[in-house]
Amino acid sequence: MRERIYFQLVNMLKMPFTRGGVAVIEAQMRSVHQEGVLSGAFSDDVPPIISIPDPVTLDPNLRAMRKFEGVTFEFRLAGGVHFVGVRGTITV
Repeated sequence: MRERIYFQLVNMLKMPFTRGGVAVIEAQMRSVHQEGVLSGAFSDDVPPIISIPDPVTLDPNLRAMRKFEGVTFEFRLAGGVHFVGVRGTITV
């Protein structure tokens, strides 16, 4: 995920400190989640939780330092089945 976000930062002429700019970050995070779902690493049963703060309400000092902080995410691992218990009855 860090690589994806970094790639966006260095390949855009400028990532604006706006809602539209941080939407690019969120899109990359969702893309990473979707790739994880397709590869079987993350579960699609529970939707991802991605929290992106509103850039307008961030501390002016962070804006002056050009730091966008407070981004968080929660993805559910898909896990794996190692054992299966089966019971059955056959009758005639």
